[in-house]
Amino acid sequence: MLYYSQIERGGLAMATDDVNQRIEDSALGGRQTKPDERRQYMGSLRERVFLAITVGQLADPAILTTFTQHCADYQGYTALLNGKVSNSIMGDYMKALNNKNVPFTLVNDPDTPADAAAMGVLIVAKDAINRSVINIKDLFPDTTNKPIEKKHKGFFESLF
Repeated sequence: MLYYSQIERGGLAMATDDVNQRIEDSALGGRQTKPDERRQYMGSLRERVFLAITVGQLADPAILTTFTQHCADYQGYTALLNGKVSNSIMGDYMKALNNKNVPFTLVNDPDTPADAAAMGVLIVAKDAINRSVINIKDLFPDTTNKPIEKKHKGFFESLF
């Protein structure tokens, strides 16, 4: 309730600004923190991400194997899957999550990018966990035993 003294001091202008702001928030859905970051991380924030796989990495069988092996580690988290990726690729990831009872959500927002650098699978927490390394390739480096190539000695090196 506004009194005459508030109107003299500009209280009426502040009250109408507040009403206009509320109407605008209702019509547009309110303000959102870090909208660019939310677009990149499928509606979540970077600080909540436990593990990330880009769309370009999804087709790699080694990534799928690593993801499946560590699926039990994702208990208590939620998976966000990029809905713009084909089902033939995403189906294996959904199956792995289903087998370990990890809840997942297909994100199919128009703002969600689907290029190779975009996020394909995210394992996210409800609250901030602030992990410095989130990409699956950085968290679980390739540990396969690759044969070490022997350097062929030249003719003169074999003599001496």
